[in-house]
Amino acid sequence: MNSISTLARSALALLVLTMSVFAQAEERVRIGLTKTALDATLVSFGLPLAPGVLTDPARIAVVTFPGNAPIANVRTRTILSHYNAAGTATSIKSVLIQFPISAMPGTGLTVEVIVNTAAAGAASGTQPFTAASFVAPEAIQTTDRRIVLNGSVYSLTETNIQSRTLFTGTEPKVLATYPDGYLAGTGIFGELMSRSELLDKPKLQGMKYLSDNFGFFTSSMMYADYRMNSDTAAVYDQANFEGWLYDRCATYLTAYAHTGDVKYLRYSMRSCSYYSGQIGTSGANQGIFLGKPTRDTKYSHQRGVYLYYAITGDEAALAAGTNMAVMWNADTEFVSSYRTGRIGSSANLWTERLLSTSMEGLAYGFAITGNATYRTAAQQIFETAYRHITTASQSELNTIMQTVSGAAFPPQNCWIHSAAQHAEGGDLEPWCSSWMSELIVDPLRAYL
Repeated sequence: MNSISTLARSALALLVLTMSVFAQAEERVRIGLTKTALDATLVSFGLPLAPGVLTDPARIAVVTFPGNAPIANVRTRTILSHYNAAGTATSIKSVLIQFPISAMPGTGLTVEVIVNTAAAGAASGTQPFTAASFVAPEAIQTTDRRIVLNGSVYSLTETNIQSRTLFTGTEPKVLATYPDGYLAGTGIFGELMSRSELLDKPKLQGMKYLSDNFGFFTSSMMYADYRMNSDTAAVYDQANFEGWLYDRCATYLTAYAHTGDVKYLRYSMRSCSYYSGQIGTSGANQGIFLGKPTRDTKYSHQRGVYLYYAITGDEAALAAGTNMAVMWNADTEFVSSYRTGRIGSSANLWTERLLSTSMEGLAYGFAITGNATYRTAAQQIFETAYRHITTASQSELNTIMQTVSGAAFPPQNCWIHSAAQHAEGGDLEPWCSSWMSELIVDPLRAYL
């Protein structure tokens, strides 16, 4: 194990220990609740927590706000755990909270969750997510557009406006919303800052354009800003698998955590639940996104499913995350050889995307399941990747990349490989992808 990864893990362990020492006091988190289905019988939501805040799920209470009236029959269970550098669970990362809808007579209610109550009060025995959710289609509007000449004036007209379902997911029958900046502050999304916090920091105003355009991008990709042309809408339905190549689920959960806009939260619920249901459960398709007609491991994204599980406790997300972890751990196209210190052969496909997606699948696979097998695999991939990008030894690089005679590239500060290995050119063309390399940042953070 190299000194860089050892130092990083030691620093993280020290941070977790320090936070746990100072975070044992009672805390209150204000949650907004809104009925999205009239037949709701159960309030159910996940509450992400920073390291060291809570170790016992029974030490949770819920009261009305304002009024501070206790809510009865609260049940809880641990959804996710924080782990130390040795892979041992240290505190609760997300806790599922449920109580009967009788505590919510109207369509809306604000409550405070009291974390670390003086005495255990919440019971175990939560109900499955299916008891608290409903089928929710993701629909858009389509139209026929024409340019019409009226006298000497041309104008754009829209006719035949219709609603079209792109895909179908699920949503909670009672939607829980979090205080501005709360989710970002827990660290569960990584190094994320809320929009309001960003705008409040004068020295960061040069980065405001990122936040501005994130909102424009996410709204446009929901087709919320315009109606789609009827003659092109067909290619954007659930059969268009390219729409799921990047982690749409994590993107919209991040958009909600950053902006606090509920439209992103509801869209992410539908998107994440649909995606979870499209992950294969057995055989050659275990862990594979079935929305693409051919088997393609790079569509199996773990991070969004993990985040969605943290705020819902949806067992389907846990199953999807588990199946993806199993798939990546058994992968023979990239993982099995690279985790031993080299690629399979000089002809094997090698891309920074494969590195990042496989490490994401295994690092978050450990985080969502607690199975140390996946953590070990992620560590082994990291060790090879670290040597690959930092070695100054030509012979070591040749061994890692199984370089054929006459096709060796000098060691350098990128994951150097051939264009042929990237499926972009020949054996003698060096290749490094800067935009694919950025995909490794979050899996690396999750691994450390």
